[in-house]
Amino acid sequence: MSYIRGNSFSIILVFTALSIVGLFLVPKLPLSLEPSLSSSSITITTHWSGTSARIIEAQVTSKLEGAINTLEGIESIESQSSTGRSRIIIKTDKYVNVAELRLEVSSLIRRLYKELPKGVGYPKISQNNNSDDDKKLLLTYTLHGPDDNSVLQAYAEKNIITQLSILDGIDETNVVGGTQYEWKVEYNSDVIRIMNISNHDISKAISNYFTVSSIGSSYEKVGGAEYQYLLEVVSQKPDLIYLADIPIKKVGEKVVYLGEIATITHVKQRESSYLRINGHNAINIDVYSEEGINSINLARLVEASISQIKENLPPDYKLEESYNSTTYISKEIDSIYQRSLLTLVILLVFVFLVSFNARYVILIVLSLFTNISIAFIIYYLLGIEIHLYSIAGITVSLGLIIDNSIVMADHLIHRKNMKVFMALLASTATTIISLVIIWFLPEEIRLNLWDFALILIVNMTVSLFVALFYIPAMVHSINLQKGKSSRGIINKRAIVALNNYYHRVIVFLVRYKSLVVLLVIIAFGLPVNMIPVSVSGDGPI
Repeated sequence: MSYIRGNSFSIILVFTALSIVGLFLVPKLPLSLEPSLSSSSITITTHWSGTSARIIEAQVTSKLEGAINTLEGIESIESQSSTGRSRIIIKTDKYVNVAELRLEVSSLIRRLYKELPKGVGYPKISQNNNSDDDKKLLLTYTLHGPDDNSVLQAYAEKNIITQLSILDGIDETNVVGGTQYEWKVEYNSDVIRIMNISNHDISKAISNYFTVSSIGSSYEKVGGAEYQYLLEVVSQKPDLIYLADIPIKKVGEKVVYLGEIATITHVKQRESSYLRINGHNAINIDVYSEEGINSINLARLVEASISQIKENLPPDYKLEESYNSTTYISKEIDSIYQRSLLTLVILLVFVFLVSFNARYVILIVLSLFTNISIAFIIYYLLGIEIHLYSIAGITVSLGLIIDNSIVMADHLIHRKNMKVFMALLASTATTIISLVIIWFLPEEIRLNLWDFALILIVNMTVSLFVALFYIPAMVHSINLQKGKSSRGIINKRAIVALNNYYHRVIVFLVRYKSLVVLLVIIAFGLPVNMIPVSVSGDGPI
């Protein structure tokens, strides 16, 4: 305690600085409506050109899958063996360090590769953090005007998509409802019949032209270590010249190319649906956000960019917001904030009624503010998402944080020592340990409650440091002392008055209990809505 008194100003200054840092980090915290349940995955692709699926399954896929299955942190393993190719997908939950797991898989494959048959290409490892199913639709805008859908789509891709794509946090932007272009290949049936070329020959030649194929491996020595690389052949992008040069079949001594037997044109696809607004053609622009992004801040950036785009729209063009996922998020979070504030006010009112000391209430408010602000720093470092469940965790932890502050402050004021800290440590540790039950819940429930539990653990851990250092420094600085204001005659008279009132209420309820029961029934009503309309005679009587 003497050490706290000598350094109370320094301690308060450090906690104040940490609180300011925590407040500045609040906008950087990932914010969403619900916790992200997307799973990261690692894909292992192995090529063995010309080998049947059965042999690849027995000699490549099963060996790799069996070895990888021994690693920890793997949720599931899916494998697929096809002619010349093996593919293994390792799925993990969001809390596994995928980078470390990928390193373990790479080391395992490096040792195991020597046991694979000759001719097998070195397995290629790729990490996929987001699948298409995990994309989060943030905003949808509708662009409508007098022009054709293809013109609207071209304008959107050139002037809207390009400007939105440069914003940090945007994962993808798509145009929905526009007319796409396709390659149309028209061949002369008489010519191909004379050359003995079938439809299957043409489709197979085009398919093979755009297939990634393995041609072997190369070796390189770096620093005494030997590395093997898989060599693959990737065709050019499809345009008119390359499509015309696709070899179809060798007829006699001549190789017949696609351009010699077919006419290739780039045309619009046939419209499968139409979208109109006020008689004008329209398209939708979907904006997807990256995972772990503060969606509300990102939506504001997008809206600001859209405002600039609207200023340069052609005549009769209109760009309107048709969907905003952050609207519901903002309403729910505002509702939770109001409930949390109401909870805090009720707690502080009780604190004031017990102490009748304004300085004491200010101490509790400052300690609570400091606790939550410092916790924001840890949220940011741990990557904890702020959503409905985690905000509920903050609300629940308010009472526990205030309890630790009150116990330590009261002990300092009345006992002049900090021996109660060990009791606080034991009770807080017991509460934290009780959260271990979340580990044994089903996967989906565990992922939903994980951030909730982490926030409780962080807040309560920080509250111990606040109680150990900040509360004693504040008590010494604002000179809180035991006096009549906190445990005086006013307190005793209030307690006596409350006890007398409570006694009269109990006596009344016991004496007129039948009337009380009747009043309760009238107040809450009878559940007549649960009475069935009819009773079947087939059931038991």
